[in-house]
Amino acid sequence: MIKKVCISFIALILFLLFCSCILLFTKSGNDILKPFLRDAICKYYSKDVFLRDFRLSLKTLKLTLEYRKILDIVIDGDISLWNQKLNLSVNGKSKAVKNAFSIHGEINGSYRQLYIKLASNIASSTTDMVAELSSRKLTRFYMQSKGLNLEDMMLYLGFDGFVYGRVNASINFDKRLVKKGDFSLDLFDVYFSKNLSSIAFFDYLLKTKINGSFNGDLQNDNLFLITGGAKTPFYTFELKDSRAGLGFLDVSYIFELPSVKRIDRKIKKDFGIVGSGSISFDNSFKMDFMTSSLGGNIITQLEAHKLQTSFENVQLDKILSILGISQDLYGDFYGTFDFIKQNHAGKIEGHIKEFFMKKNKFFDLIYQYTKFDIQKEVFAEIPLNARLEDKKLYLQNIDTKSQNMQLVTKEATLDFKSMRMNIPMTIGIKNSALNLRIFGLMQSPQVEFKLGDVLRLDKKGFLYNLNF
Repeated sequence: MIKKVCISFIALILFLLFCSCILLFTKSGNDILKPFLRDAICKYYSKDVFLRDFRLSLKTLKLTLEYRKILDIVIDGDISLWNQKLNLSVNGKSKAVKNAFSIHGEINGSYRQLYIKLASNIASSTTDMVAELSSRKLTRFYMQSKGLNLEDMMLYLGFDGFVYGRVNASINFDKRLVKKGDFSLDLFDVYFSKNLSSIAFFDYLLKTKINGSFNGDLQNDNLFLITGGAKTPFYTFELKDSRAGLGFLDVSYIFELPSVKRIDRKIKKDFGIVGSGSISFDNSFKMDFMTSSLGGNIITQLEAHKLQTSFENVQLDKILSILGISQDLYGDFYGTFDFIKQNHAGKIEGHIKEFFMKKNKFFDLIYQYTKFDIQKEVFAEIPLNARLEDKKLYLQNIDTKSQNMQLVTKEATLDFKSMRMNIPMTIGIKNSALNLRIFGLMQSPQVEFKLGDVLRLDKKGFLYNLNF
């Protein structure tokens, strides 16, 4: 009796298991599996891929996927659970993007040895990809893309289309070979279309078309050693001791700009800039740059949301020339600049040592009536405390003295968007004082003043172009 009950119970369990397995291959069973598959795709593959529909039978499989709401992909074909074979087609079509593209290909082989072959015209390119997986591990991968439009690619990746140009790229990876893989990347007329900084000089560099070539050799399963460089008509960029892999980037580079005057013809005294730095990405972006081409040392560190720069013994006239400000002001700058990208705000703290000014029409006028030569005055130290808000720099509470002069201003404004300035100032000369206002274009400011008692003139307003 007990034996019959046990046999009946086991038979019932087997029958229920069989029915459950059969149920999984029905529409209702598919609907039960769908949320589990969605979670698996999100966890093990990509959060940007969403499983819209799933149909599995004993002989067929159909997956309908969506990528970032810009691409629909349908994977459809025959499978054999008993022989563990599959033969699937892949068809994708973009939506809601500027330039439509499609993806076509096939997936075939066995569960242990899988072959994937795809072709696409993404970003107006000709792109081919072949991959081979053995026991669910990538053993061979080849991708070649010609004429890839960077503006389109930026839009597909969720960024504003502010990078233009074209790219040729190829990647070849094969575990069976001694030299396991290599890659190449060629840039053609790549440039930024937007102003990414508050300084016209740097924006001009970024908007200059870049051409270059980069190559890499695979050292192990996840490490490429990279060489190469890029150049424009104005500067060169060369990589040294650089590495890249899945999810990380570690690049060292050398930057050389032979002539700043070629960027801005209004710069009076030409000089070059040579610097070095690194670029890294490992969960977050970091970049640094170091140069001593401006007299002293400048060290800049850039992260995703902030910028920090330190200055030590840097020549003031060279800084001003890059900022687009008249350059007849001299001294050595020491200090720091901190900028928070999210708030579009920053601050400058530091001081200028051995500050002095050279002749201009305004100083010549004072000399004509007073015989006082301003350019002989040297200021031991000028403290600087400034804040940057929406591309406007506010200099606050400047008060400094030389042997015969005093310069005082409560707040000066430099607008790097319009490249204009407004500086109300009091100049003390020996026992007298002169109120004035420096304003207008930074490259050629004007000064408004009343000579008054200092120059023993009538209280008549004068307006002079400084012509720095």
